[in-house]
Amino acid sequence: ADRSTRYHALGSVGSDDGGDIDDGNDWLEAELTLRNFPKEPLPDLEPEYVLNSCLRSLQLTDNPSPSSGLARCFPFFTWECRKVVTARMGGDIVERFIKY
Repeated sequence: ADRSTRYHALGSVGSDDGGDIDDGNDWLEAELTLRNFPKEPLPDLEPEYVLNSCLRSLQLTDNPSPSSGLARCFPFFTWECRKVVTARMGGDIVERFIKY
C-alpha cells in the first residue's frame, strides 16, 4: 500500500473499520496512530489523519515521554494556532510551546 493509504488505514476520523471507543481497541488505535505519526507535515497526508493524530497527541500528551505529544503537534500547528494554544506565551520554538 502507498503511504497515504497506510496513513488513512491507521486511524482516520469516521472510519468504518469497526473500531469504537467503547470496544477496548481505542487505546491500541491511539498507540498505533502515535507510533506512525510523521515528524513533519507531508503533502500526501490526509487532513483527517493529521487531525486525528494531533488529537491523539493531545490526548496522550506524555506518551512516551513528558510533553512529547505537544512536541509532535508543534510542526503541524500554524504560528497563530501555537499562540492561541499557549495564551500568546509561546509559539516560536518548541521548548516555549511546551512550557506554556
